[in-house]
Order: sequence, then structure tokens, then C-alpha cells
Amino acid sequence: MERVEICQSLTNRALLSAGGSLEGQHLLPGFKYPVADLFKEWDW
Repeated sequence: MERVEICQSLTNRALLSAGGSLEGQHLLPGFKYPVADLFKEWDW
């Protein structure tokens, strides 16, 4: 199972599964990227 861990500090951490999305929050407002797309095969 593919997962991504988001660490904002030692105590503020989140685990996202393939059904979740990475969000830019205050650094990149409006940015959203599906976690599943990080693990897709590249078609060069």
C-alpha cells in the first residue's frame, strides 16, 4: 500500500493513503495533488 507521511513538526504529522491528496496549505494556496499520482508508472 502506498502512503505519504506529512511532517510539519515532530508532533504534527499526518499519514495519507493513495485516496488522499497533498495540499499546499499556506505555502502554496490552491495546490492539490493526488497521492496516487505519485506512484503511477511513467510512460516516457
